[in-house]
Amino acid sequence: MITNAQAFLRIIEDFGSFDKYIWHFSRSKTMVYPSQQKHLCTHNALSDKVAKDLKKRGFKYVGSGIIYS
Repeated sequence: MITNAQAFLRIIEDFGSFDKYIWHFSRSKTMVYPSQQKHLCTHNALSDKVAKDLKKRGFKYVGSGIIYS
């Protein structure tokens, strides 16, 4: 928890807010995946990308499934 909190604070320093960091992945657009509404999904390319970047920035115990949720 401490490691993630420290990584969270670094993101705020780099981006100004965690909100700006998250939205930069979709260029501030809400993503809708109609095909995924019909089938059970646990992750997608966007959640894979966000999870990978969070891990690179020092987050622990975070994966694509958590981000997708």
